[in-house]
Amino acid sequence: MARDLSNRVLNHGTITGYTTFKCRCVPCAAAGAAWREKRRKHKLPMRYLPIEPLLRFVDDENRRAFSHVVKRCKVKGLNVYAADKWCVQFGVHPWVVYGDAFFADIWEGEKNVES
Repeated sequence: MARDLSNRVLNHGTITGYTTFKCRCVPCAAAGAAWREKRRKHKLPMRYLPIEPLLRFVDDENRRAFSHVVKRCKVKGLNVYAADKWCVQFGVHPWVVYGDAFFADIWEGEKNVES
Protein backbone atom coordinates (compact mmCIF):
# COMPACT_ATOMS: atom_id res chain seq x y z
CA MET A 1 0.00 0.00 0.00
CA ALA A 2 1.48 3.32 -1.06
CA ARG A 3 1.70 6.14 1.45
CA ASP A 4 -0.16 9.36 0.68
CA LEU A 5 2.43 12.11 0.94
CA SER A 6 0.43 14.75 -0.92
CA ASN A 7 -0.34 16.81 2.20
CA ARG A 8 3.20 16.69 3.61
CA VAL A 9 6.01 19.13 2.91
CA LEU A 10 9.44 17.88 1.90
CA ASN A 11 12.21 19.52 3.90
CA HIS A 12 15.49 18.95 2.06
CA GLY A 13 18.55 17.93 4.03
CA THR A 14 16.60 15.81 6.54
CA ILE A 15 16.45 12.10 7.17
CA THR A 16 12.68 12.29 6.56
CA GLY A 17 13.31 13.68 3.09
CA TYR A 18 15.72 10.84 2.37
CA THR A 19 13.67 7.95 3.80
CA THR A 20 10.02 8.95 3.49
CA PHE A 21 10.10 11.00 0.31
CA LYS A 22 12.95 9.00 -1.27
CA CYS A 23 14.68 12.26 -2.20
CA ARG A 24 18.25 11.73 -3.38
CA CYS A 25 19.37 15.34 -3.73
CA VAL A 26 22.80 16.17 -2.28
CA PRO A 27 21.52 17.55 1.08
CA CYS A 28 19.10 14.64 1.64
CA ALA A 29 21.72 12.05 0.63
CA ALA A 30 24.17 13.68 3.08
CA ALA A 31 21.54 13.49 5.84
CA GLY A 32 21.02 9.79 5.07
CA ALA A 33 24.77 9.15 5.14
CA ALA A 34 25.15 11.00 8.44
CA TRP A 35 22.31 9.00 9.97
CA ARG A 36 23.82 5.68 8.80
CA GLU A 37 27.23 6.67 10.16
CA LYS A 38 25.72 7.58 13.53
CA ARG A 39 23.89 4.21 13.67
CA ARG A 40 27.03 2.33 12.65
CA LYS A 41 29.08 4.08 15.34
CA HIS A 42 26.67 3.17 18.16
CA LYS A 43 25.87 -0.34 16.99
CA LEU A 44 26.54 -3.03 19.56
CA PRO A 45 28.43 -6.14 18.48
CA MET A 46 26.15 -9.07 17.73
CA ARG A 47 26.22 -11.92 20.24
CA TYR A 48 25.88 -15.52 19.09
CA LEU A 49 24.59 -18.50 21.05
CA PRO A 50 25.22 -22.18 20.29
CA ILE A 51 22.40 -23.92 18.45
CA GLU A 52 22.75 -27.29 20.22
CA PRO A 53 20.69 -26.42 23.35
CA LEU A 54 17.80 -25.34 21.13
CA LEU A 55 17.83 -28.62 19.19
CA ARG A 56 16.62 -30.46 22.31
CA PHE A 57 13.30 -28.62 22.00
CA VAL A 58 12.73 -29.24 18.28
CA ASP A 59 10.16 -31.97 17.68
CA ASP A 60 10.07 -34.15 14.56
CA GLU A 61 7.38 -31.99 12.94
CA ASN A 62 9.54 -28.84 13.15
CA ARG A 63 12.91 -30.50 12.54
CA ARG A 64 12.44 -30.46 8.76
CA ALA A 65 11.49 -26.76 8.72
CA PHE A 66 14.38 -25.95 11.05
CA SER A 67 17.04 -27.91 9.12
CA HIS A 68 18.16 -24.94 6.98
CA VAL A 69 18.82 -22.94 10.16
CA VAL A 70 20.82 -25.77 11.69
CA LYS A 71 23.06 -26.05 8.64
CA ARG A 72 23.69 -22.31 8.54
CA CYS A 73 24.34 -21.94 12.28
CA LYS A 74 26.52 -24.96 13.09
CA VAL A 75 29.75 -22.96 13.01
CA LYS A 76 28.86 -19.47 14.19
CA GLY A 77 25.68 -20.16 16.14
CA LEU A 78 22.41 -18.23 16.30
CA ASN A 79 22.37 -14.53 16.99
CA VAL A 80 20.35 -13.64 20.08
CA TYR A 81 17.42 -12.28 18.06
CA ALA A 82 17.10 -15.44 15.95
CA ALA A 83 17.50 -17.60 19.06
CA ASP A 84 14.67 -15.69 20.73
CA LYS A 85 12.46 -16.03 17.65
CA TRP A 86 12.98 -19.77 17.37
CA CYS A 87 12.53 -20.36 21.09
CA VAL A 88 9.19 -18.58 21.02
CA GLN A 89 8.17 -20.45 17.88
CA PHE A 90 8.88 -23.75 19.62
CA GLY A 91 6.90 -22.63 22.67
CA VAL A 92 9.73 -22.30 25.16
CA HIS A 93 11.22 -19.26 26.86
CA PRO A 94 14.82 -18.48 25.84
CA TRP A 95 15.93 -18.62 29.47
CA VAL A 96 14.78 -22.26 29.66
CA VAL A 97 16.99 -23.10 26.69
CA TYR A 98 20.06 -20.93 27.34
CA GLY A 99 19.80 -19.99 31.02
CA ASP A 100 21.54 -16.82 32.17
CA ALA A 101 23.76 -16.79 29.07
CA PHE A 102 20.84 -15.45 27.04
CA PHE A 103 20.63 -12.30 29.16
CA ALA A 104 24.36 -11.93 29.92
CA ASP A 105 24.99 -8.69 28.05
CA ILE A 106 21.81 -7.10 29.41
CA TRP A 107 22.82 -7.77 33.00
CA GLU A 108 26.38 -6.61 32.30
CA GLY A 109 25.00 -3.33 30.99
CA GLU A 110 22.94 -2.83 34.15
CA LYS A 111 25.99 -3.47 36.33
CA ASN A 112 27.97 -0.85 34.38
CA VAL A 113 25.18 1.72 34.74
CA GLU A 114 24.94 1.25 38.52
CA SER A 115 28.67 1.71 39.13
